[in-house]
Amino acid sequence: MASTSENKVRGPKKITKYEMKRPLTTEEIMELLENSDNEDLQEAEAIDIALLPPDVDNDTDVDDIADDDLVVEENNIRLLGKGILAQTAKIQIINKLGKRGLDKYTKSKESTLENMEESTSDSGPKEKRVKKDKGKNITKKTLAKKKEREWENIQLEEENADQAHLKIKNKMQHFPAIIEELIQRDARPLDFFKLFWPIEFIEYICSESEKYAKYKYGDNSFSVTPQEIYKIIAILLLSGYNTLPNTRLYWETKVDVQNAAISSSISRDNFLRIFRNLHFSDNNSTDETDRCRKVRPLLDHMSSKFETYAQPLPSVWSLYEAMDPYYENHHMKQFIKGKPIRFGYKFWCLNRPDGYCIRFKIYEGREDRDPSMTLGSSVTKKLVLNFVPENSEIFLDNYFNSLPLLEEMKTNKINITGTIRIDRIEKAPLRDLKKEPRGSVHGLKEKNSNISLFRWHDNSQVTLATNRTDDLVCKVTTCSRYSGIHKRKIDVLQPSLIKEYNNGMGGVDLFDQFRGRYRITIRSRKWYWPIVRFCINASITNAWLLFRLIQPRITQLAFLREIVIPLLTTSLIPRPRGVVPRRTGNVQQDVRFDRIDHWPMKNSTQRRCARCHKCVTHKCSKCNVGLHIECIVPCHLQ
Repeated sequence: MASTSENKVRGPKKITKYEMKRPLTTEEIMELLENSDNEDLQEAEAIDIALLPPDVDNDTDVDDIADDDLVVEENNIRLLGKGILAQTAKIQIINKLGKRGLDKYTKSKESTLENMEESTSDSGPKEKRVKKDKGKNITKKTLAKKKEREWENIQLEEENADQAHLKIKNKMQHFPAIIEELIQRDARPLDFFKLFWPIEFIEYICSESEKYAKYKYGDNSFSVTPQEIYKIIAILLLSGYNTLPNTRLYWETKVDVQNAAISSSISRDNFLRIFRNLHFSDNNSTDETDRCRKVRPLLDHMSSKFETYAQPLPSVWSLYEAMDPYYENHHMKQFIKGKPIRFGYKFWCLNRPDGYCIRFKIYEGREDRDPSMTLGSSVTKKLVLNFVPENSEIFLDNYFNSLPLLEEMKTNKINITGTIRIDRIEKAPLRDLKKEPRGSVHGLKEKNSNISLFRWHDNSQVTLATNRTDDLVCKVTTCSRYSGIHKRKIDVLQPSLIKEYNNGMGGVDLFDQFRGRYRITIRSRKWYWPIVRFCINASITNAWLLFRLIQPRITQLAFLREIVIPLLTTSLIPRPRGVVPRRTGNVQQDVRFDRIDHWPMKNSTQRRCARCHKCVTHKCSKCNVGLHIECIVPCHLQ
């Protein structure tokens, strides 16, 4: 509760608008009171500003000012803190008749802009920043740039049975040259794996890892070979389908967790040493402004390989945001509500219908972009322009789609179809179908740009936007849905573009499914490890999809095992020689205690003393067990 005296509410300016939309904040009310000559306010003995309950989406758990400073005096009106000043409030006046409340001060976006203009002096700035309801900063100049669109209804027609839909083919008609070569020599899964992890890049990783060990830990003796790096990758892949709660358990000797393939291929300490020093860039020559400088060579390498082996490029694409889990603190970590993986690094992925990831880009944080475009639309432009062939079909979800994007892509002869958010249709007069029967459809077409909007009532309302101009845009078909009234499935109307969208977006779902099915489970404390894990899993997924062009029936697990087993079984290390077993218990009691010819004898190797268990170089000549000279007599006495 805050109070102010009568002489602080007089001013030259009148409050002219009370019947608006949005409640005023505490700061805005104070500014109006200081400049108001309202009669009720002038005759009041005191004025109270009552803070309204905060919005549930706002964080108000922290007090930003002490209780003693809540009284509004002349010198501390602006000391209330940002939290209280931004909170909505209402006014109560105290006069001779007692305390009574005034109508809540509210105002709309338009009046906000007008009031801002009126309060700006001639010498002040011409462009005043205001806040929209959602808290995004805009300017009057930006608002004035909004395009006026003219919409007309689309006359929907039922689709003929002989009309062909867009054919989504999972197989390419022509293979890349390198794939043709592998087919001719009957290549195995390991050959497709090495398409993305060639020996040249593995040697580069070895070099950078050795530099890192010397730079970070001063370990000049550390060295690693390409064969060992391949074994490290194989163990990481194996952890995806043979998971243990602790990495060290793979080298356990107990039969319940022991993995003979891993323990016989590389020692535990050597694996941990290489894994700790695994590095992908030179710390002394990287760009300090690059947020992904630790893994930039890996990202560039994988992006190049993904694009190379996707040639020739398809005509149907899908765009999606993929997540790789990460739960520590980092400025690049994202949170996406409602996703299976809510916390982690975000990747923009451009996929083929069969799930092959052709292009990807990690989200590194805020960067400069076109102010007329949303973040998703800006990402779409970067991934698509100057790469996707003309007349291609791209399907995307409502995070990426917007009307300005559709217009720009149309000028580049690229067709975009996708769901769109309601706040991005720019007040297009689409009919509300919530109370209409299931299967109801309403379509609009923009006269100048030929952008089409559709709203379809299924389980909920679905809004679709496209810049396609073919005959399929105005067609409707039928789909089967269960009816609670009829207690059976019935046919309901569905726009043909909805069916096209469902078919076209299958690629991103398949890529997410394949990549997460056998995700690497060995973890690291390094912040960039999830990025490395994404690159390994994505490369294995793409290699498997390429191999399926040769053997369509091979499963992902079988393909993965065909990579892991050869990498682990090449050049197996010899099993370490165990400690010479104690033989005290095996010596017959009558021989041990017969007191005949038990002489100390020099041994060529060290062993444990059968009595005190310390290291010893002597043994009993008759019992053949290690014994100190001083232990020989006590050991042979009962």
